[in-house]
Amino acid sequence: MTTDRCAAAHPEDLTSCVGPHDLVTVFDRSNHGMGGCEHHAARLLASLEGGRVVSAPDHPGAAIRVLHAADGIRPFAWLTTAPRTEPGQLSAAENRAAAEVGEDLRGDEIPAPFTFRDAYSSAPEVSAETHAVRRLQVTSGGPAALQEEARELLLRHAALADRVAEESGDADDQAEAEKAGYALLDHDHEHGIWRGVYPPGHVIWVHRGPRAYTRQEYVTWYRPTART
Repeated sequence: MTTDRCAAAHPEDLTSCVGPHDLVTVFDRSNHGMGGCEHHAARLLASLEGGRVVSAPDHPGAAIRVLHAADGIRPFAWLTTAPRTEPGQLSAAENRAAAEVGEDLRGDEIPAPFTFRDAYSSAPEVSAETHAVRRLQVTSGGPAALQEEARELLLRHAALADRVAEESGDADDQAEAEKAGYALLDHDHEHGIWRGVYPPGHVIWVHRGPRAYTRQEYVTWYRPTART
């Protein structure tokens, strides 16, 4: 029986297959193997501890490509709202970067990204931005939304949540700001999108957190697009 998804695609991972469904086989520690396309095999391999990958006989070199791709993918990448602060929640590449910085490096020893005041000093009033975000939710929330529009919604929603949380100090608002920031950070990491100095996969965000990333990206987005 045929299927439109390879065996390596997790049921909760809604992304499409890329390439042949039997390109490689990914093995876990128990030597249980599962065939997969290049995309889902890499995501599966990144989620396994002690996994390995082998090319199909008629696809030499495929395992190397999957191995390299998995190095930069976070475990269970399809869980886009999951926190990404512990080593087991980060990619192998991010963990190597953290090791190079030094395990005993304190967060306040890392160069600071944009502060709250830097990010929002010229931003529209919260009420106006709330209206803009609601409008974007209507115009950019459909499945056919352009990537730029979908990303703008994530960014502006995260920035708005950050501002509300900063002003209210409420625990629920703080949690919402963290959640929205992680959604933006994980989206940008997956798609390789950012405008600021530090990319979404940089170790600085392990220490500074998703709200700092939101501020970096908002100020670099808003200033070029602000009306004079």
